[in-house]
Amino acid sequence: MRKMRFSRSYKWMFLICALFVICIGLRLAVLSWRNDHLEVHRLKLSNRQPARRWSYLPVHVVEEHHEVLPFWLREAERGRIPKDVTLIHIDGHSDLAINSYLKGYPFFEWPLDGQDINMMMQRNDGFITAAAMAGFIKHVVWVWPEWDHINHNASKFSGTIQLGWTIVQQSSLGAEKDFCMCITDETGQKCMFFSEDETNPEVEMENDLCFVKRSIGFTEIREDLAVEYLNSIHKNVDIILDIDEDFFGCEYASQPLFDHAVPNIEVLDSFLNQLFCPMNPPAEKVLDNFLTDLIEFIKLNNCRFEKHRECRNNLWNKIKQFYLNKSFLWRSHLCSDALKNSTLLFDVIIKEFLELNKIQLSAIQTVGFCLSTSHKTYQLLNPSLFGMCKGANSPNETVVTEHRTNRKEVHTRGELINNILGVFRRNPPKFVTVCRSIRDGYTPRKYFKDIEYLVLKAIRSNYPDTRVFYDDGLLNGKTGFRHS
Repeated sequence: MRKMRFSRSYKWMFLICALFVICIGLRLAVLSWRNDHLEVHRLKLSNRQPARRWSYLPVHVVEEHHEVLPFWLREAERGRIPKDVTLIHIDGHSDLAINSYLKGYPFFEWPLDGQDINMMMQRNDGFITAAAMAGFIKHVVWVWPEWDHINHNASKFSGTIQLGWTIVQQSSLGAEKDFCMCITDETGQKCMFFSEDETNPEVEMENDLCFVKRSIGFTEIREDLAVEYLNSIHKNVDIILDIDEDFFGCEYASQPLFDHAVPNIEVLDSFLNQLFCPMNPPAEKVLDNFLTDLIEFIKLNNCRFEKHRECRNNLWNKIKQFYLNKSFLWRSHLCSDALKNSTLLFDVIIKEFLELNKIQLSAIQTVGFCLSTSHKTYQLLNPSLFGMCKGANSPNETVVTEHRTNRKEVHTRGELINNILGVFRRNPPKFVTVCRSIRDGYTPRKYFKDIEYLVLKAIRSNYPDTRVFYDDGLLNGKTGFRHS
């Protein structure tokens, strides 16, 4: 009897366990089916209704052009912008320079982190090839202004750009790499790498010495032909739109210094960048205001008769008292190496100012003071130095075409941009970036506010669901450089 009872109890326990296992299995199967069903449904919605996922078109306004890279790559990671996108580049310049190869650079790979992206931000005209090397851009359409015709052999040009690497130097330490570019069209192929020599940056090379890793399509089209051409390619193409405000004209920010023969420009700058090291745009603004006020004080109190020793001594003491009274403005922005000898550096700068006449001092006030490049730029290769805000080019040393515009032409070109953007009204771009190009001294400063107003107006009128974001690196913030 005991054996019989034990056998029956065992059978019941076995049945209960079996039922429990079956229930768990069914529960897991239902949960798995539910999760798979929800994932499929989510993917269907995202593919069928992208407008609900991205409810507005972001427009990011930046100061220097390479500052668009973090925004482009971030939105590609988020899925707003597909990789292998077409870039519509409306600009006074092609911006197709190549970065320098550095150890640790994301070598034809997608950047893994902010450090990789920062290394890609070496120069304000190398951001397109950097993005293409990473696999982000498959085709570039450069819309160029008619005033740049001297640099073009035809109103329309199409070809292929191949990006690769080459060996530029052999040494006992091994081979030194650099990036290279080959441009191919119906006339043949031309390969080059970029040197640090600004007067001759493009160095031609043998075609077979550039080991190609990426290829992209390239078209450059004159502004008056852009609407017709873009109408022929815009259907079923994912695009991002990029506009540089120097498309409206290119005037040297340093021109007032040369017009009024201001001497020792580089000397004055060398003392300024030894003395001041602002770490952000608000600090730049504080120092710009302080130095322009200091110059104004000198202009108002300068001696009429330079040989009057007593007057000069009194003026010197007044000036020193002026900047000492304002120390609460500038002291926190001194370079670490200048803390001990700031008085000496100040004295040298004041001496340089006192050698100038009122017209020359006014020219410096017009140009203003700022960092040479954003802190977002890769500092190990292109450090930010504080000095006169004269930009990257001067009338005597430049390969950039100058075009002095006027208010009527600015508004005419604004209407043209509006028409170009109208091509994509039914199929808006995935993303828009606008570059001011004030710090680097390209965009005409006196028309800056008109230009930006017209650009943003054209974007908003063609793409109603738009939000404009102003980058925290803008020179003097949203309102722009105060000398504009």
